[in-house]
Amino acid sequence: MNAGLAEIDARDGVRGELDATAMVGGIPLVVRPLRQLARLGWTRARVVASDPAAVRAALDAYPVPSSLAVEIATEPGAGAALLLDARAIHRREDLTGGAPQPVLQVRTRADAAEAVGILERQIRKSVQADGVVTYYLVRPLIRPLSRALLDTRISPNQVTIAALLCGVSAAACAVAGGRPATIAAGLLYWIGFALDCVDGELARMRLSSSRFGEWLDSMTDEISIFSLLAGLGVGLHRDGGGTLWLAIGVGGSLIGALTVARLYVDLHRRGLPIDTAQFPWFFNPPPGVEAAPSRTGRLLNGLGYLVRRDANVTVVAILLLFDLRDVAILLVALGAAIASAVTITHYAVMALRARR
Repeated sequence: MNAGLAEIDARDGVRGELDATAMVGGIPLVVRPLRQLARLGWTRARVVASDPAAVRAALDAYPVPSSLAVEIATEPGAGAALLLDARAIHRREDLTGGAPQPVLQVRTRADAAEAVGILERQIRKSVQADGVVTYYLVRPLIRPLSRALLDTRISPNQVTIAALLCGVSAAACAVAGGRPATIAAGLLYWIGFALDCVDGELARMRLSSSRFGEWLDSMTDEISIFSLLAGLGVGLHRDGGGTLWLAIGVGGSLIGALTVARLYVDLHRRGLPIDTAQFPWFFNPPPGVEAAPSRTGRLLNGLGYLVRRDANVTVVAILLLFDLRDVAILLVALGAAIASAVTITHYAVMALRARR
């Protein structure tokens, strides 16, 4: 928590330059540093503006967290620990104090376009964090859509809901069975996954991530996977495939959902991001401890790459496009089984450690 005062200079420049309320990267320029400061724990900010009413209107339309008290003035004041240019892009790590040099001053439309590119690079995840398929295939494909939605009022949560609808619709098509419905299931399943990447990009670009958004995003992933698994089992059974497929689909879905639910309860209880990839697994070193991963850790991390959602979803979608439902359901069930086995092992190991 930083109790110092940050001062944001949002005064107009020379005639013809963009003002501080111009939309750049999905939010007004003046809102970006305020949201950054709120995330870093600053509690007080003063915005110096030529047109206080315009700045207030921008903050009403694109609010900052209530943890940051924002004062709007027409003249600079005294006692500021941090001085920022509202019409600029700053690095997060520079917002600690003083008058940091911005990455880019945004004065023209050309600057604004360059700023969007800089922001996209700042939020870009690594291959390890994103997954090979997402990093090299999905991100380049969805980037034009992300940019098109950036300056609209469509929220990341609305995109997540669209992804959820695609996932549920894919499961419904899988239940219907038959080749046309199976192809539709494959397309909808992959489109839902792609949209699930768009919502994250919008949230990071606009600095609008929220706890509710984390829950919605994660639940969309799980519902899409387990509903498709159950839908494939029902569809194969309806098409005369026998009760084994029904057991694999519905049974695997129920076991997987119950197992993963335990992880989310723990993530919430610990106050961690609602993301199973950030769960403190038993094979990881304790927080703050630098240690080489164990042989077990390397093996389980390797299995994790094999069942990464981006690769799994893409392969399953391709299989469904070729109406290979039996192979697709086995692949989804295998991923769910591995995840369940690792989770059960985790809690067994932690219970043994607690007894010792």
